[in-house]
Parts: sequence; C-alpha cells; structure tokens
Amino acid sequence: MAIIVTLPYLSRPVALPVLATLAVKGSDRSKPDLARDLVDALAERFPDRGIHVVGDAAYGCGAFAGLGPDMTMTTRARSNAVFSEPAPHRTGKRGRPRLKGHRIGTPAEIARSSPWRTVSVCRYGITATCQITERVCLWYGTWRTDPVRVILLRDTGRTTPKTSGYDIALVTTDLTATPEEIIARYAARWSIEVTFFDAREHPRRRTSPQPGAESRAAHPSPSGCSATACSSSGTPATATPPPTPHTAGPPRRGTGPRPNRPPWTCSPASAHRSSPPDFSPQPPDQPQPKKSWKSSKPGPSPPHNRKSRAQAELDRPRSFSG
Repeated sequence: MAIIVTLPYLSRPVALPVLATLAVKGSDRSKPDLARDLVDALAERFPDRGIHVVGDAAYGCGAFAGLGPDMTMTTRARSNAVFSEPAPHRTGKRGRPRLKGHRIGTPAEIARSSPWRTVSVCRYGITATCQITERVCLWYGTWRTDPVRVILLRDTGRTTPKTSGYDIALVTTDLTATPEEIIARYAARWSIEVTFFDAREHPRRRTSPQPGAESRAAHPSPSGCSATACSSSGTPATATPPPTPHTAGPPRRGTGPRPNRPPWTCSPASAHRSSPPDFSPQPPDQPQPKKSWKSSKPGPSPPHNRKSRAQAELDRPRSFSG
C-alpha cells in the first residue's frame, strides 16, 4: 500500500509505499482481504485523518464493504456489475423491509438512459475535455447497502465510439467530491505502477561520495522509493570523507583490532616469462591394436565346452615324486 503525494518539482503525483504484507497462494486470505487489513491499520494509526482508498477492478469486492465514516473507496466497475435504486422507505407493513430498490442495470444500460455533460478533467498531467454522467445508487451484490456513485466517462476525441457507450466506469463511496475530483483521484492511482517501475530500473545506490553528488543533492531523483531518494543525496564535497574499512573507528567490544593489510601488488609482466609454445608438427600417435576380453587375460584361454576341458586336463603334464 502506498500514499499518493504531490511534490513541488514534479507535474505528476508520486506514490510512497508505507505498508506491505505477504500474500500466500492458496491461503484463505485473498489480496483484497489483506489490503483491507492494511487500510484498517492505517486508519487506526491516524484516526483524525480522512482516507480515500483507490484500487483497480480486482479490489471492487466485498472486502471493502462497511468502511468507516472518514474513509472512502474508489474503484473501476466491471462491465457486468448490476446497480439498483436505494432502498425505499418503510411502509409500516409486517415483514422484513426491503434492502434495495428497483434494478437500474449495468453501466452500459446507465450510459444509454442517462444524460451526459461536458467537463474539463485533469488526469495524467493533461487537462482534457470529456463527457461524464453520474448516478447515486446501490451496488448490492458487492457493497450491500452502502450508497455509491457510478461515474461514467466518455472521451470526446474518440473517432470510433465504443459499443458500450462509455470508456471508463468508476464506482465510489465518496458522495461529496465532484466527479472531476473522483476521476483525477483514480487517475493518480497509476503512480504506484510508476513506483514499481522506478524501483526495478533504479536499484539502491551506494552512499559513498560519487562525482556529481552536489548536483544530485540539489536535484533529487524523482523515485518512488524513499530509500532510493535518500541514498541518492550523496556526501557534500566539504564534508570529511568516510573512513576506509581498514581504519574505520575503534574495534568492536570483544574483538581484537584488525591488522592493516598491505596493499595488493602485482609483479611486472617481465618477471614471469614463459618459453614460446612449440608449434612444430608432431608424429601421429600409433593406434593400439584392439584386444578382446579373453585375449586380455594372461595365459592360455580355457576351452569352451566341458569335453574339451576334460581332455585338456588329461593332456596336461604331471610330475611325480617317488
């Protein structure tokens, strides 16, 4: 989870990661459930601040139903999401009161039956003209009885309009902000993707003095990771350079001082001269005759059958001593 901030030297918002959790595949806790835990932890830590949660379509689920009074949720509505009118007033009759009103329909049906108006919206660092329409209703299948606003956006510069009648469908629990603010708030969510890209493309830099450290300190890198932004400041030229690892500070408690190692030296190339290689033709190796398994055994080979072995035993000379 990240907090979206606006910096004076950038034209785009920046997402600063503040909390993270481990999502285990196959666990009974989904990513939206874990994200709701992080949002609740942040709300408990700062109870006097309002929190506007923004997520993609994957987080438009029941995990974010029933948020606190100073918390709102804005996400992208699915194309098959069904909205309905708010619950009607009680009639005084017996039975359970109704929890929702009549069916309004999907975002495509709302786009065909609602009036549109032209506004100027600032998103992704560009102010453009587009058409919007909004409707206060219930998303009962996802957020139950929490009242929501459906805001549909349609670009005026599109040459081939979509068959659905809209480009983006947003749903939010914020009932006080203007539609222009809701659209700009959802567009700022893309800054967290830029943060992930910057973290992968710009790894952690070293803190030792580097050439041009003063210019980087005056113009810090617009990176989303705070660790990268802090380490890129470097050391001023007038400061004392950091000690080397061989003479760095007093020894730690319980260990003796580490002796200074002599610098690494290399003998000159003329000290080790080897004779030039001999490229004269060499006589080819004589091939060795192949021997079978029996011929490799020392002594005469035994006969193959039993009769021949018996005859060989009789013909073998014998010595007698008398």
